[in-house]
Amino acid sequence: MASSSVYLAVRGKVFDVSSGRNFYGPGGPYENFAGRDASQGLAKGSFDPEMLTEDLNAKLYDVGQLDEGEMDALRGWEERFSEKYLVVGKLVAVGEEKQ
Repeated sequence: MASSSVYLAVRGKVFDVSSGRNFYGPGGPYENFAGRDASQGLAKGSFDPEMLTEDLNAKLYDVGQLDEGEMDALRGWEERFSEKYLVVGKLVAVGEEKQ
């Protein structure tokens, strides 16, 4: 049986983190980030469900709300993901597809 892909988004970039399935897939320590916009949770170093954009029909998290330290942390995460994983898409809010 083939494994399904694992994706997560950081600052609007959708990364295929399937090769990191042990971390981001079911049972992994970061599984709650999979299938979501993880920007806020990664920036704030939080696994709390309210830090993750779960309803992708809702407005996406505005990273402009982050303080300087949180933004630096988020840029670091984005850089790490960019070095290890392929960007496979762009996360946009429903209704903003054509902008």
